[in-house]
Amino acid sequence: MAILKEHLSPKPLLIAERFRFHKRDQRENENIHIYVAEIRKLSEHCEFGTALNDSLRDRLVCGLRNEAIQKRILVETSLTFEKALKVAVAMEAATKDLVELRGKAKTELPVYTMRETPKQHRCYRCGKEGHDSQQCHFKDQYCRNCRKKGHIKRVCRGKSQQQYTPPTAPSRKKKGEQEVHEVQNESDSDSEDTLASLKIHKVAKGHTNIIWVTPEVEGKSLQMELDTGSAVSVLPLKQYNAMFKSFELHPTTTVLKTYTGEKIQPKGVMNVQVQYKEEKQKLNLYVVDTKGPALFGRDWLEKITLDWKTINVLSATPPRNPLTRVQEIFDKFTDIGRLSTVKAKLTLRENSQPKFCKARQVPYALRPKVEAELTKLQNDNILTKVEWSEWATPVVPVIKKNGNVQEYPLPRIDDIFATLGRGGKFSKIDLRQAYLQVEMEEESKKLLTINTHKGLFQYNRLVFGVASAPAIWQQAMDQILEGIPHVKCILDDM
Repeated sequence: MAILKEHLSPKPLLIAERFRFHKRDQRENENIHIYVAEIRKLSEHCEFGTALNDSLRDRLVCGLRNEAIQKRILVETSLTFEKALKVAVAMEAATKDLVELRGKAKTELPVYTMRETPKQHRCYRCGKEGHDSQQCHFKDQYCRNCRKKGHIKRVCRGKSQQQYTPPTAPSRKKKGEQEVHEVQNESDSDSEDTLASLKIHKVAKGHTNIIWVTPEVEGKSLQMELDTGSAVSVLPLKQYNAMFKSFELHPTTTVLKTYTGEKIQPKGVMNVQVQYKEEKQKLNLYVVDTKGPALFGRDWLEKITLDWKTINVLSATPPRNPLTRVQEIFDKFTDIGRLSTVKAKLTLRENSQPKFCKARQVPYALRPKVEAELTKLQNDNILTKVEWSEWATPVVPVIKKNGNVQEYPLPRIDDIFATLGRGGKFSKIDLRQAYLQVEMEEESKKLLTINTHKGLFQYNRLVFGVASAPAIWQQAMDQILEGIPHVKCILDDM
């Protein structure tokens, strides 16, 4: 045995173990709890003896990444390892909270008093106040005077140039979407008040947020998209050829321009009779060689009063596929639930003595999975890291079936069948990790301490394997479901 141990598990070199210990600093994205657990593990073969706590304290202070936490710890008098750890963890949590608060503050608008009103700066692109030049409407426009991009004629200081056409950018189209046709009615002035946009929505497949209006145009029903951002009403050339080819197109000097700066010359304009409900008007309809639906623009809205009550009803979202709604519920409630009305309490037998079991060795192949599960349970607030406990149970990362002692009687199958006997269709809800949905009373948490290779953890929720857990759970479910007809529960199945 001695020969085998010496061959297979030679005693670590003391100087090498201490070298690793003293060289271990806190790593990026490693919190203090994890860092302390690692240096504890490295100190196992360093033979510090009675100087262990002092060595851990020194390594903790020297290895911290955050200089502010280091400075705060160094001003402490009579510094012990426990005190240094407590201060470091508190400051780390405070720093994290401060970052979150500052992040939220940045999203809020500034509040100015009468005396604190910020000075307004004129935008060099358009000459107006109240906005930043990087967000100016004319950032991508071409000046009519010097033909350079980034400002308008009103504020131009350059020399006039003639017969220049600014480059146009190709319109982009994402897969599954129709083309984007945001156009503008280009006038002789660069004033922001006279540049009116005309949007055709970017319509993905299955999009239902469009408001449709169906007026009678020259006696024919024409389905049009209502767009209050449209300067004029337009009709695609393809639809014109299909419905109104016999109507004469009159030439027009109006030039439309896309959002990317590309100019669109209408094929012509029709002066058509438009009827909506009892109202009739003679209106212009521009024909353009683009894709997309016909647009009911602002020029028609000024002449025709729409039935907004009917439009609001018609634009309501239609019923969705029930399976889609079910999937949304599944996605929303992926986390473990929590019973808000019940807390579990564990009662010990008389003369019970605390028992502390050492952590068992976890196979190296299972360690990543065990550590990932411990981290997940900590993030879900099911486990809490503790430094000390009278009670501790080792973790066995193997799924086993074990019997349980019941104090509260479980329902009999015959009783369940009797209650549900008249049913024609049945649904079953199988609760996910049911016991973990029950919170523990504070005094009972210490009894649920586990000992792992990562340290001690206390359960904040009821855990599978406790002898009285099934009885506690069944009693809670019977109380919650009491009085609901045609519903029975046995453990985690409803």
